[in-house]
Amino acid sequence: MGSRRRTLGCLAVVIVSLAALPAFAQIQTVTVSTAQGQLTGSRFADGRSEFRNIPYSNPPTGSNRWKPPQYPPAAFQNGSRDATFSQPLVCCSQPAVAPYDAQCTGGLKEDCLLLHVYTPANATKEGAKLPVMVWIHGGSLVSGAAASNNASAIVHNFDVVVVTINYRLNVFGFLGSPDLLEDAGDSGLNYGFQDAIASLKWVRDNIASFGGDPAQVTIFGVSAGANIVSWLTVIPQANGLFSYAIMESGSTTSHDAQKPDDKSTVYGQYLSALATFNLTDRALSGKDRVKALRDVPERNLTNWAQKNLKWGLATLDKVIAPDSSWQLLKDGKINSEVRAVIIGDNENEGPRFNPVYGANYTAMDLFLDGVGVPNVLPPDPTLNSSGEMWPNDWKQELLSLYFEGRKGNPTTEFDGAGEIIGDFVYYSGNRYYAETLTKAGKKVYKYRFNVNTTGVNLTDAQGNYIGVAHASEVNFVFVSPTLADTDKRTSLVMATLWTNLAKSGDPNGPGTVPLPWTPYSLPSRPVLEFAPNGTVIPRQERDLVTYSGYRKKGNTLFQEYYLHRLDVSRPKISPDGRCGADHGGVRCPNYGQCCSIYGWCGGDSGYCGAGCNSDYSFTSWSCA
Repeated sequence: MGSRRRTLGCLAVVIVSLAALPAFAQIQTVTVSTAQGQLTGSRFADGRSEFRNIPYSNPPTGSNRWKPPQYPPAAFQNGSRDATFSQPLVCCSQPAVAPYDAQCTGGLKEDCLLLHVYTPANATKEGAKLPVMVWIHGGSLVSGAAASNNASAIVHNFDVVVVTINYRLNVFGFLGSPDLLEDAGDSGLNYGFQDAIASLKWVRDNIASFGGDPAQVTIFGVSAGANIVSWLTVIPQANGLFSYAIMESGSTTSHDAQKPDDKSTVYGQYLSALATFNLTDRALSGKDRVKALRDVPERNLTNWAQKNLKWGLATLDKVIAPDSSWQLLKDGKINSEVRAVIIGDNENEGPRFNPVYGANYTAMDLFLDGVGVPNVLPPDPTLNSSGEMWPNDWKQELLSLYFEGRKGNPTTEFDGAGEIIGDFVYYSGNRYYAETLTKAGKKVYKYRFNVNTTGVNLTDAQGNYIGVAHASEVNFVFVSPTLADTDKRTSLVMATLWTNLAKSGDPNGPGTVPLPWTPYSLPSRPVLEFAPNGTVIPRQERDLVTYSGYRKKGNTLFQEYYLHRLDVSRPKISPDGRCGADHGGVRCPNYGQCCSIYGWCGGDSGYCGAGCNSDYSFTSWSCA
């Protein structure tokens, strides 16, 4: 093993420059031309530049609330816009929670579809065509901002152009219901996803003015941002807007899209909003309800979201999310222009979420019934008569696997709960994503981050072990100046690999360790582990704690269960067109699933109308 470890100690001299960015006082202005007019940004003494608060859509306010972003945006007033470093950073509406409220010096606003551009000194050279990296922040789709991560160190040291984007969050970005679907027509829901697509269109049309190459774009994100990144690899409207993708601590499979029917959390959220704002009168039409919600003040909706939304949820809408992400992956519907991806996770993804999902055996028993947090994957009555999320024999096997010898001890029960959460929400899905893209002929590079960040407490307030937790790698990727010197060695390794992918489609290249990062393949499943002090260790998945021993079986069960759900929950159309009639050995549920995956056809008579095609696709709302 020792001969297979590699470090970057010889590159320590480079690390000094990572913290050697010039003082803010040494700032000049620089002007570029965009499709909307002249844009004035700030240039620092080392030649790098920053442009703040650039609109990529008209404001999504008033009648444009819960509408697709309006791209291209209107021309700048008087033909120019101040995007200098002095401009306060504007963030999207969200509960005022640290650290975002401190970073968002321009306030939390509904009018927030803005992006920031960071460029290196080389971007000013005549004919410069530098690789472009577009960052999509995390925050459970309810919080976070483009301002969350400063890209100055990356552009200064690695000669790439970085764009960081805002996108609509919580109730503004991820509200779903039949009313909204009817209102949207052919444009779809999932407004936060659509915002990301609009920002990539802006990059395509404008980034050349900043010295970037619109034909060489990489998207990267963490947690919820990684969820969006991976959705963009399967959303047809995003095809051709980027070539490479990097997912840190998440993928589409982490939180899948839901049907907005009476069995889903996403629809329950909508009903809660209607009740809060006194819009439950049955005399109101769907359009009336949507119009009334559009008139609710932004602050009132944000306050409601703070109490009712733990995270945002995508909605099956036939347009942006036409199907479950697991189904899209299973069907091989990966965008053709995606050439290579990096995907990975941290050694201890789950424990950080124990306070949300539950931290003991009893909580996990409920969790696997879909009771504790049904918005991860809601109960599906097609599975068994009790309406539980898991068939009981599967659930009991999982509980036995993760809690053998642990029951009755709060500390060890905490550990078991964290493992279930990590395996269910992250590890099993990330592995399936890597598998399916590999089978589709895409280059996949998988990593495991296992570095205890210096100065970060590895336990919670009760002394429970959290470890190398969810999203721990972000500061390393952005070469945060707060990192200790030993951590900066690892940071340099990661930033080099990430930017190499952006430059060539292959993380292996100049400046990396002399040990190649082997692409993911079956059955060996190679993974690169990032260890302390710049060390990298080539592994196979079976060597990792999350894919060995009882957790190997657990992850396999989780993955099999997701795929099992696809089989039992696919819409069935009865030969005589009746909801509830037998078809192919599967009895169609009376709530209309036999007609449409969206779940609304089938009146009291139980007959499907003409709203469903023979291939189960939805065509209209008509029901008999």
